[in-house]
Amino acid sequence: MDAAAKAPVQTPGGRVRAAATLIASRRGMVLPPDKPEDDDVIDPFGRSWQTYELSAAQLTPALDEVVRVLTAATLP
Repeated sequence: MDAAAKAPVQTPGGRVRAAATLIASRRGMVLPPDKPEDDDVIDPFGRSWQTYELSAAQLTPALDEVVRVLTAATLP
């Protein structure tokens, strides 16, 4: 078992692990979107610069949420 798995919830590592466990437990509880293409991020590999920008725009809100959760979990 790694150190993060053994970390108490009172430590930043323990809080991150607890947050990840909680988030994982909620997987599948939300109905899928009406349009299946709304549940995916466009793959820009080998495509135009505009496609890379679109992919980044699709990822940014999710990354902002990851940063929010990790920041909250690691605050003293």
